[in-house]
Amino acid sequence: MIKIFMLCLMVSISCVGASGQFPNDISFCIADVKYDGKDLKILEFGDCAESMFTGYNALYGNGAIWASFWKYLAAFKAPLWLIGGDKKFIGLPSFKKMGGKRVSTMNALSLAIDRDRDQKKYDSSNPAGIVFIKTAYSQPSMKLLKRKFPSLVFINKKVRHHVINKYRTDILFKQDNDLKKFRPGCKVCKKKYTPGLAKSIINELKGNTYVIKPTHGSCGKGVIFVKKNELDEMLQVLLGDRSNLRKMRNVSSRMFDFWLTDGASHFLVEEYAPSKILTIAGKPYDPTMRLIFAMNSLGKKIEIDILGAYWKLPGKPLTSNNSLTEKHRSDIHSSAPVNSVKVTPDDLEHVSQIFKPMMKKLYQSMLKP
Repeated sequence: MIKIFMLCLMVSISCVGASGQFPNDISFCIADVKYDGKDLKILEFGDCAESMFTGYNALYGNGAIWASFWKYLAAFKAPLWLIGGDKKFIGLPSFKKMGGKRVSTMNALSLAIDRDRDQKKYDSSNPAGIVFIKTAYSQPSMKLLKRKFPSLVFINKKVRHHVINKYRTDILFKQDNDLKKFRPGCKVCKKKYTPGLAKSIINELKGNTYVIKPTHGSCGKGVIFVKKNELDEMLQVLLGDRSNLRKMRNVSSRMFDFWLTDGASHFLVEEYAPSKILTIAGKPYDPTMRLIFAMNSLGKKIEIDILGAYWKLPGKPLTSNNSLTEKHRSDIHSSAPVNSVKVTPDDLEHVSQIFKPMMKKLYQSMLKP
């Protein structure tokens, strides 16, 4: 699952956490996973600052996840700041209820913190606040504020680097033998066609169905499902003569437009991972589960909290005559009457038991300098 600057919620109140190992942080992220009733596979992560939460809103009401998130942050007993987020931002009402304050720029935040500190007579040991950014931002301006307010907490400061890029996400899993099993088989390839490319992918991943993905992207743009015997032909279209790729736009602009403009040097090919089949209105679907979760290392141990979950459905059922991609790629914006489905308590409990220990270990890797 993935847009403006992606920010997974991360907080840094001091340079070293209570454990003495990691910086104090909080993260607010999305994980798209495949769950077959037994095993869990992580497809990709996302930044909640960039998500519209369309599927979750349809099931639980507009702004429901934001209300949960602000409540989660309020427990840290620090001033809450929001940069950006216009009046139409559905998370704004619940943010204000929690006493949060919104500013438009980094400079405005600096002035507001000065005023707030003067009025409340904060000393230098108090946290200047937790900052959630709902707009594009620059690292230099963030560094300047951190120099002025060393205890200032920037949401998404640490893990953003890892979650906005599927290639870097994959590296994290491959660096640890215990984490490898939570990812589908994946090969990172240079964006250049060679006659032996498809064969090398098949020999390494040994699957029958593959998912071709750009390293960046969101909303399934550029994601293509292919059978093993079609892999070479598709790679030729994507990486070969651009005129052939332009012709394929008539087949699906969502699938092929991204490849015309993507400037990345590499792409990914993953082995297809199935989920448990859901029957909706009598038709079978291959869904993807989206987890909305928060992480923090502010206490004596790292904590992982799942704040919400739902199933995202593909645009077409498995029994349709549509393309493989339309039957397997989740499509929350399709014209189907149902795009998202609630996760049962039993499934969520089992997924949590698998996900939390895995994510704790992964988070530790993300926090390392």
